[in-house]
Amino acid sequence: MELDRKLVDVARLNSEGVGRNSIADQLGLERIVVANYLDIFSDIFENGDLSGEGHRESSERTGLSSQSFDDVARFYGVGFRRRKRESGS
Repeated sequence: MELDRKLVDVARLNSEGVGRNSIADQLGLERIVVANYLDIFSDIFENGDLSGEGHRESSERTGLSSQSFDDVARFYGVGFRRRKRESGS
C-alpha cells in the first residue's frame, strides 16, 4: 500500500535526523499526518506504551500492514518479536 511505504519512509527519515516539516515536504504528506504518526511511533517504540499489546494489536493501532510495522520498528531499533503465548498457571 502506498501510504504504508510512505510511513516507513517517515520513520526512516526521522531516524536519520530529518525534521517533521522537511519529512512532510519530501514525501508530499500533510504536516499534521507526519506529526501524528511520529507521535504514535514514539509512544509505541520509544516510550514503550504498548499497554500490554502484542505485535498484531500495535500494528492494527497504526493502521500499517504487519510487514510495514516491522520495518518501522527496525528504524526505532526495536526487535519487535511476536510473543508466543505461554501456557501454565
